[in-house]
Amino acid sequence: VMVIAGVVHALEDKRPRFGRIALSAAVVAWIFWSAVLLGLGIARGGDAGFEPSGIRVDTVLWPATAVAAFVILAWRKVGRVGGGLGAERLRRYGAMWHAVYGAAWFAGLGRWSDAAAMGVVAFLGIAVMTILRELAFDDPGVVGYRA
Repeated sequence: VMVIAGVVHALEDKRPRFGRIALSAAVVAWIFWSAVLLGLGIARGGDAGFEPSGIRVDTVLWPATAVAAFVILAWRKVGRVGGGLGAERLRRYGAMWHAVYGAAWFAGLGRWSDAAAMGVVAFLGIAVMTILRELAFDDPGVVGYRA
């Protein structure tokens, strides 16, 4: 989410632009808070449902594949247009891809029925988003809201 927000910020050419210090601070903050969250999970033990010993290399393979698939999808959808339209597409696809990440984590943990259910939710969400977007393409006033 943080990377997508940064790329959207850059695509929209918003100010202030990211410099080395801002990017470094963002990476350090991400590492710090990830360590805090993981540390809390480890400190609470197995009762909290967080078991770092249960996560193996092949567990992370599924989410890593989902990330790679998103990068390819984003490159194809955003690379052609760029600018504000590309930022809007990246924001939209990034938001709907969370269900794919959920399915990937379930698959990595071997919870296949949960992975299948989340996969169905992801597929339906993507399909509905695509259909609504196509409807809105013909008449932008059909699907929208007033500010």
